[in-house]
Amino acid sequence: MANSVMRQIQPFVNVLILAIVGIVPLLVGLDAQGQEIPRDEYLRYLSLKYPKIVRQTEANAELHLFGNTEDKEYQDTEPMDGIDDRRYKVLLDLAVEFAPYLVLNSTMVPMDFRPFMERKEAFLLFVDRWDVSSEPPKHVGSETINWQLIFRPTSESGFRASAADIEDCRLLSLLEEFDPFAPGAAYSSGAVEPGRVEHKVMFFDFPGDGEGTWEQEYVNQKSDALPRAYDGFAKVFVHPFVEAVVESVPGPRAYEFVLQYWFFYPYNDGFNNHEGDWEHINVSIKPLNRLHEPLREADVHEILTEGVPPENAENRLVIQKVDYYFHHKVITLDYTRPDVYQSREDWEAERDNTNEEYKDEKWIWEQVRKRAYWDKDEKIINTHPIGFIGGDNKGVDQLMRHPGSSNRVSNGTYPFQGIYKNVGQAGAAEQISQRLDHRKFYAAGDHERAVSENGVRRESWHRNGHEVDSVVVYGFRRGSVVGFASPDRIEIFPDGERVVELVKEKENAQARRDWAWLVLPIRWGYPATESPFAGMIAHTDLGNISVLGPSYNAGWNRSSDAPGFQQYLPHIFSPLLPIDWQDGFSNSLGYLNLPVSLLTAMPPLDVGWRIISSPFKWSNSNRIFHSNDYIPYRFLSGATLGVKYMIVDPAFLDSALNPTQIGDLGDRWEETLILEGPSVGNWRNFAKNPYMTYGEITLHLGEHFVSQNSFLWGSLMLGHERTLRDTNEVFQISADLKFREYSGSLRYNLTTGSFMIFAKGGYGLTWYQLQNISTDGVPLSQPDSPWVNLPNWRHPSTFLPNTLHLGGGIEWVPVRSIDVGVDIGFRCEALIYKHFLGIDVNTVVRTSSDFKIDKAEAHFPGLTRYVFGLALTVGL
Repeated sequence: MANSVMRQIQPFVNVLILAIVGIVPLLVGLDAQGQEIPRDEYLRYLSLKYPKIVRQTEANAELHLFGNTEDKEYQDTEPMDGIDDRRYKVLLDLAVEFAPYLVLNSTMVPMDFRPFMERKEAFLLFVDRWDVSSEPPKHVGSETINWQLIFRPTSESGFRASAADIEDCRLLSLLEEFDPFAPGAAYSSGAVEPGRVEHKVMFFDFPGDGEGTWEQEYVNQKSDALPRAYDGFAKVFVHPFVEAVVESVPGPRAYEFVLQYWFFYPYNDGFNNHEGDWEHINVSIKPLNRLHEPLREADVHEILTEGVPPENAENRLVIQKVDYYFHHKVITLDYTRPDVYQSREDWEAERDNTNEEYKDEKWIWEQVRKRAYWDKDEKIINTHPIGFIGGDNKGVDQLMRHPGSSNRVSNGTYPFQGIYKNVGQAGAAEQISQRLDHRKFYAAGDHERAVSENGVRRESWHRNGHEVDSVVVYGFRRGSVVGFASPDRIEIFPDGERVVELVKEKENAQARRDWAWLVLPIRWGYPATESPFAGMIAHTDLGNISVLGPSYNAGWNRSSDAPGFQQYLPHIFSPLLPIDWQDGFSNSLGYLNLPVSLLTAMPPLDVGWRIISSPFKWSNSNRIFHSNDYIPYRFLSGATLGVKYMIVDPAFLDSALNPTQIGDLGDRWEETLILEGPSVGNWRNFAKNPYMTYGEITLHLGEHFVSQNSFLWGSLMLGHERTLRDTNEVFQISADLKFREYSGSLRYNLTTGSFMIFAKGGYGLTWYQLQNISTDGVPLSQPDSPWVNLPNWRHPSTFLPNTLHLGGGIEWVPVRSIDVGVDIGFRCEALIYKHFLGIDVNTVVRTSSDFKIDKAEAHFPGLTRYVFGLALTVGL
């Protein structure tokens, strides 16, 4: 229900955002960039409820995933982390075996947060106290804990030890107060003091305080790469867990073994801005010989004791599926449906016999099959998932920025290159522009892979067509491929239950320093940053709040569509035709996206732009992914043919009063007056056969916005007549109006679906000629008038619009298709056209005294016609 409502109001939200955040920067010349919200105000953006840690799974505890503490051989010393040292080695080997390769769409790479703590004399945990008994809440105090001093060796003076003891005592007190597993924890108490309710917020503060300073800190302006100061920071954190699987047939319990890879980023700069970010993917693994059988307890124990089997072993471990999480969405790639590990022939047979539930789903199956192997011969199984990080934002917030902004450090992890629709606030899309042919990458050899994986990129100088030197450039940059299949780049996370007692032991300051952050509800960055939508709803996260640690994330110990993560099962569309106007946004254009997107969507430029840009869109393989809960409608109505009934202003006939023909008309009129007597009454107008055919090209930008290019042609008869007093005869001037018109319309569908009510308006170019001009059926000596406003390359002004129109109508589409197919519909509409053709009849009359017409009857340049149209539409 909520999704349906949002879809209906989304276009109006976009227009509102456009007015607020797009036009204002243009007027005031300012960037609406994110910056920290004042310390005494940020709580109004945060929830007033304390977050809840996610517990370990029952299977983790029952199967002793991290080791059995009651086992006589259990040992937890290297490192002290709540994991049996022998088990740590097995889990580390598994994590290395299935570690991801990540393609950078920006300069940002998943980082180890510990160097931020260790490379400074002081790295502070801030603890702010608030009184929330009234609105707005009041900031009543703060304290800090210097994380760097925890477990600091004693100096000769003893000062450092004393300071460390103080900091350690503060941290220990905080752990006692916020123990998430103790029923008596202070923040879970239901009782409060009268007149005052205290709320605490804990946060780390990483370098930078908004978009501008983040870019300065993490992007070298000369090399456009991650600065050398961050060499050695690349790291992922792995949290293994075992999840019970519900089976339809009763029997022994079945399990899923998951390696959860967590990525820490010091900031997020996409549609939403916030400091600190944790993202993740899940890699479910299984023995190859049990791929289609349930994983039982014995299988889990075998994995945990034997670790990674040899490559050629029957029970070698392979990827069963990968969950890619981005923002609040998740795409799951299942390697077993169809089974990529069977022969090519068998796989193709299974693929062909499997029904697609989403548009072009077979393309995804093809990609998964390709990704499962390192080589074209499909002999070398690839156990490393490939992800793309750092999406280019395509939201309306681009209109808030000056040209040159990047706005692409949005840290979701995507499975493919392309445009992902409706993944951010206000329906914002994100685009992955970088690509990777993993087979070529693997075939390049160990050295070349090491060059890329370690942030080194080889470049060559060329002079006169010859390579004369080779330069090695350090630093991760856009397009780098970063591999984490190394023990140095991986660290294992246990469950919070495994370390909570360790960190509370008074004598165990080392464990407290290493793992207290996993237990406490700490925000990983300054709590709130200015961002689109920030503060629209008090105490609600609308994309500008720093995140909590992994164990407080709803995805912790969960697979697939966990709470807070909606399954994104995409329909896949061609890159040639955009789905909405934001698809053409560029990160580097800033507020110039507004005029550029409007120009390229305005008829007839829209058709020309799509033709010109098609080769580039096709070559970059940017497929468009659209979530399954909302299927966009029609992108191209390739053939629209209809008939229009017109009520035409007879003043079109006045173009016969031109210097070439007015003399002949005047002579005939005066001759008639002499022979028949003076006239009676006013001139009467008539029109015959007022029907014309038209064709149209219609381009859709989503379900609401449509551009139309119409071509109208045909002819009809127009006439003036006046009764003569003496004979009651009628003097008639008539002509055939040969009419040509191009109209460009912008249409907005007020309703969507199979029955659409729409409003439209636009402009056009009209030209016409009068043929067979006659009086009382006798043609003039020159019966055809010159063309009025005929487009002429020698006079460019004739190509400027001279017609405006406005109206509306309804369209019924009884036959609809979202895949390769045809839509058939019927449309009827009513429009009013206003023509400004440059005809000044008064001037003609003043210079042609032979033909007497009262000035009160002379027509001015603004001519009107009313149109009622009926058409058959065929959409692709």
